[in-house]
Amino acid sequence: MSWRNLAYGSKQVAESATTVIPIKDAPQVDISNVPKNDGAKVYNILEYLRKVPMHQPVTIRDIFQHTGVDLGVDDQVDQRLKNNPKVRVIGDRYAYQAKYDIKNQIQLLKMLDRTPEGIPMEDLMDCYVDVERDLQRLARSGEVICVKNAEKGAEVFYPRDMSFLVDVSGITTAEPGSYITHSSQDVTNEIRRGDAIRIGNHWFRVSGAVKTSNASRPAPFAGMSSKSVSSVRDPNTSKKVRYLFKFDKDHMPLDAPFPDANNHTIASMDRWDALPKRGPKFQMTKHGCTNDIRELWQNTMHNFPTDRNEFYKKLVQAGLTTQSKVDASRRQSKRRLKEDKKKTRTRKQRDIKISNQHLIGTELGEILAKGSEEQFTLGAVQFEKN
Repeated sequence: MSWRNLAYGSKQVAESATTVIPIKDAPQVDISNVPKNDGAKVYNILEYLRKVPMHQPVTIRDIFQHTGVDLGVDDQVDQRLKNNPKVRVIGDRYAYQAKYDIKNQIQLLKMLDRTPEGIPMEDLMDCYVDVERDLQRLARSGEVICVKNAEKGAEVFYPRDMSFLVDVSGITTAEPGSYITHSSQDVTNEIRRGDAIRIGNHWFRVSGAVKTSNASRPAPFAGMSSKSVSSVRDPNTSKKVRYLFKFDKDHMPLDAPFPDANNHTIASMDRWDALPKRGPKFQMTKHGCTNDIRELWQNTMHNFPTDRNEFYKKLVQAGLTTQSKVDASRRQSKRRLKEDKKKTRTRKQRDIKISNQHLIGTELGEILAKGSEEQFTLGAVQFEKN
């Protein structure tokens, strides 16, 4: 078929041309809401593909049903979609292509473990539908590290290789449906608002929810004031912030209601902000040293001897070790240092020479005679002829 026929459209060409049949099924969206702009159409299709579970490939009919865009008729949108780096075309189907092939929380944690340099939030947002919720929960419990850029506000997630957990003083009583727990000992010197705290098998943050004119109970996780699991300073040094819940020797507030036996975090209608009268008792755990121990270290670190010998002397005086253990440690260090200085001697392979006079006239001798005049190879060993 010539280009002239294609250009001017002869009758024969018109009869042989492929006829595009529009999809007759009515879409699930209002046709009046379908944008006219091609870029907006592509955006709507990408949003639909992103929300498809497991980013499974879908047909043109599926896209039409959910967006009102018929790719069988709209060639320009179809071409722009195929050229988009966020779209995988599998035969006649389309699927979303995220930067990382992550489909669930387990794969998310494995990818972070393989990426010690961290992954920005913007590169993870489109991996699967609930990825933002999972990242928030993982950062809230301290399973991953979240660092927020102070200037740009961008969040970067890092793996937490090892966790250092310590017990908090006292035993806490928690009542399902309540934001308030009670500790048998005053823990205000050990934890601060915003710190991550584990009660039983559940992680919370000490609530930092701010008091507003609305007296209703806060939304879950509204009191998560910091990304860090362990604060280094009081978040309210100015004392100008008015918090919704008390935090004193009797009250320890949480950023979400304590769950019930079915693991449902639903706030109680009448006791959501009351001290628990009854309920299970738990040991509390936090990340890193308690704040009183950290403060003790900061106040005394200037007394820490920089000379190692003086350091060992202080340890012996404090009864934290013995002189015999110190001497044994020194001998072991010297022995290790001496072994590191030793250099392994490189052995040179000696040239192997043999006489083959006894092989003259034998079959093996004839085989060896076919080699070069100076040397031959037998297996992996090279021999010189004499």
